[in-house]
Amino acid sequence: MGTNTTNSSHEARVAKLPTKIRERLKGCPTEGQGVHPWLFKTARSLHKHFSEEEIVDILCANLSCQRPEREVRDAVVNAGKYARGEVGSPSQTSWPMVDYTMVHNIVVNSPIRLKDLSAISPTDLSTKEPRTEEILDLLFPDDPLLCFGRSVNACWTKPRNFWRGENQTSNSLWRTQ
Repeated sequence: MGTNTTNSSHEARVAKLPTKIRERLKGCPTEGQGVHPWLFKTARSLHKHFSEEEIVDILCANLSCQRPEREVRDAVVNAGKYARGEVGSPSQTSWPMVDYTMVHNIVVNSPIRLKDLSAISPTDLSTKEPRTEEILDLLFPDDPLLCFGRSVNACWTKPRNFWRGENQTSNSLWRTQ
């Protein structure tokens, strides 16, 4: 990774970047709050202004916490592929088209009907009360690790008991993140 001399040589060029990019550079989240996505998005915005080595140096100088050099370099390389158009943007990738004929044939030709599934369910789903806890306990007995998230970039993996009921710790996790 670069030295202070290298980082200071980029300062003049960084100062001339658009305000949005400069603000992004100064806005690295704290550890556990999305540093990796910040690395990728920031590297992507820097690719038309700097070489990959320069971007690594600039990102390292603006990190809010220690990160492995490999993580920074991988983010820069992957962001470069998107910036150069070698791969589609994550927001541009689309799901394959639904084959509605196939879906129809599967539903119509299935020997099992919805009423059959309800009849063999270990949980009575006819009531209107939430059954989340009961269903999770049936699906995940004991205390396995479960990953829940508000979005793809905001996920947490914790033991089942952490997520149980009115756990104030887990509830505050959702409110503060």
